[in-house]
Amino acid sequence: MKEKELNRKEKFYSEYCSGCGLCKAVKGVQYVDYNGFSYPVSMTKEQVELCEKICPVNGINYNKRQDKELWGPNYGVYKGWSLDDKIRYEAASGGVITAMACFLVETGKCDAVIQIGPSSDDPCELSLYANEKREQIISCASSRYITGITYDTILKIIDFDKKYVVIGKPCDIEALINYTKLDGELKKCIKYTMTFFCAGAPSKNATLKLAENLGVQADQIDSVRYRGNGWPGKATVTLKDKSERHMDYIDSWNQVLGRNIRKMCKFCVNGVGTYADISCGDLWNLNQNQRPEFTEGKGQNIIFARSKAGSDLLTEARDSGYIYIEDYTKMDDLKYIQPNHFNMQTTMIGKIIGLKLCTVCVGGGGSLVPKYNIEKLYKASKGTSKIKLVRTVIGTVKRIIKGSI
Repeated sequence: MKEKELNRKEKFYSEYCSGCGLCKAVKGVQYVDYNGFSYPVSMTKEQVELCEKICPVNGINYNKRQDKELWGPNYGVYKGWSLDDKIRYEAASGGVITAMACFLVETGKCDAVIQIGPSSDDPCELSLYANEKREQIISCASSRYITGITYDTILKIIDFDKKYVVIGKPCDIEALINYTKLDGELKKCIKYTMTFFCAGAPSKNATLKLAENLGVQADQIDSVRYRGNGWPGKATVTLKDKSERHMDYIDSWNQVLGRNIRKMCKFCVNGVGTYADISCGDLWNLNQNQRPEFTEGKGQNIIFARSKAGSDLLTEARDSGYIYIEDYTKMDDLKYIQPNHFNMQTTMIGKIIGLKLCTVCVGGGGSLVPKYNIEKLYKASKGTSKIKLVRTVIGTVKRIIKGSI
């Protein structure tokens, strides 16, 4: 690989980094922090070659997908929630992922759960844990709307004689699945994967901005809870004196957190967690105008079994009293219940075209563009109008010119 080509690819993988951290865990890639995000730098030929085999931006799995469903493959779609009231209350929505994690460990199907939780060193950062006890698993429940280098320590915390279920963002799980195709020893350890619907990973700066909007300085923060303790719950910053400041969930996301996410998040085609065994999202109630309601209630999940193994696990967990599930039959309502994910899937071709136009105009030849199959993007776009697609192209170009993408 010539130096010019290496530099181009390094820029590509840095610019569209999703923060999975596997390149750091496996090949020692260095990361630098910039505007609250971490990006790989000074990559070698071997490090770039690893990224070519595992990074979600390559569209490796999306381009191979054979399913015709906009929401991805399924071996069953369900409505459900945890039957443990504590889990259901503390989790981001219905608590199914947390309940399933407890089920897997307590029935001996897995020895531990690899999952993200708050760092013990900094309440505005993340740490990776291998949890073996219910209390530990529940302590990591609920969303963490903050980015981090997710799996940089995964090879250090795994005992290769044990079995694990891994919970992570859709992009984390996708990269991990890709990597296990190269590492048979790790593949044997990871028995199951679970993920959740994800609208993007905000930066650490976004969390600090959230605290600031609540009148809290960084050195006053004891802990941050982005959701949970109700459905959807409130964004809560706890101060060191144990007092709390709150913001409604939808306001925290729309006004602060969702405005500062990774570039890759804006071009993600896997926000609904297509490649894990089980993926869950919020099954919001709709108002009379077919729009999601965010009034407080008891959490409920939309649950996709993405594999036969995932389907079997859900059935066993139901029969063992861990979760309640029922067949979900209103698939046409999902575009209203999860409108952001519907729009991401159906308008992505417009974003990619806008991106290609800009990179060609500045001499990039369209080379720094996610490698998604245009035919598949076109098929997905049939769920929306041509006018909306044109607006998406124009809007993407405008945001690139303004520097907001």
